[in-house]
Amino acid sequence: KSGCNNCIFKSNISSIVSIVMNELHSYRLKYEKEQEVNRIEKSYAAMEFDMKRYKLAVEGSNDGIWDWDLTNNRAYISFKWKDMLNLKNCEFENFEEVWLELIQPEDLNIYDEAITNYFEKKTPYFICEYRLKTKDNDYIWVLTKGKAIRNDKGNIIKMAGSHTNITDKKNAEEEINHLAYFDIVTDLANRTLFEEKLNKCISNSNANKEMFGLIYLDLDNFKNVNDPL
Repeated sequence: KSGCNNCIFKSNISSIVSIVMNELHSYRLKYEKEQEVNRIEKSYAAMEFDMKRYKLAVEGSNDGIWDWDLTNNRAYISFKWKDMLNLKNCEFENFEEVWLELIQPEDLNIYDEAITNYFEKKTPYFICEYRLKTKDNDYIWVLTKGKAIRNDKGNIIKMAGSHTNITDKKNAEEEINHLAYFDIVTDLANRTLFEEKLNKCISNSNANKEMFGLIYLDLDNFKNVNDPL
């Protein structure tokens, strides 16, 4: 009717409903997109914070950190790990190969046994004390700890851990051990070490039905030299 500007004719209702539904759909998509963007931004911010915290922890630690991807045989090695061995400017294309080459040959069996036991799930984590060669061809004692991620088949695909320089600790233990088993004046094996070695020989002799010999030497008048010292 004339003068009725807001009237809706039946013929236009379907088209108006369609327009409204489209607008609502567009608004919903826009809202969902904004929510997704906000979620991603928050996740990124949280991840960035975690990365900064992790980096700070790594840089502030006295340990060398390693993260080994066994599938591709690639690894992340922290600056402290390289600095510990004076390998700051070295790049490692094959982490496992380099690691094994740095191990003191006498300690390879110790390392192999420890990592094999962990790979075979005989131990809850990988831990081992052994020596690593520095760039200057010296050796330092390290304590290595590590944990792994396994796939559905139980195979290790990723492993991460740390190296701690325990050279001072090992040197102190060696010095204490030396003082316990060797005479301060002569630096010869003392009675304690002699008795331990003798008891071991007796045990082995009894177990293997074998004989062994013992030589006894006496130094005349050595007491006169030892007592004043």
